Amino acid sequence: MSVSPASRPNGMVQLGILLLATYALHILEEYTFGFPAWAQAHTGLTFTPEVFLRLNATFFGVMAAGVVAGMLFTPAQWLVVPLGTAVLINGTAHVVASLITWSYSPGLVTGTLLWIPLGLRIIRAARLRWSSAGVAAGVLLGAGLHILVPLSAWLATRAR
Repeated sequence: MSVSPASRPNGMVQLGILLLATYALHILEEYTFGFPAWAQAHTGLTFTPEVFLRLNATFFGVMAAGVVAGMLFTPAQWLVVPLGTAVLINGTAHVVASLITWSYSPGLVTGTLLWIPLGLRIIRAARLRWSSAGVAAGVLLGAGLHILVPLSAWLATRAR
């Protein structure tokens, strides 16, 4: 059975689905190779695996909500831009953190091989679809979203 072109997801929806799939792989790498312990050793935060999983479940839920909204409502496909920007920043942050600490920051492999290229691909695709101002707004929102990652970790470790 073949899928008709009209029933296939468009490019931004497909990129959104890739965001979710790569998020799962990224969290698997971070958890398997001990990102909470690495972060605690390099930041001094008491970052437990439980807090790590709770925060990432929340972030994954936010990402999934954005992707599903884009599947249901064409204008909401723009949400892939800030989400793609956030993963681009996260992948880059793993590279920078590894260089600064001269150590392996768990998440470095998926951040470098999946998230940096995917984030760049999303921004390039967005430039073909939306105005420069719209793309810039998405990138700025994505940067703001990524700031919530370390801020949430800091707040979660302070609440203990």
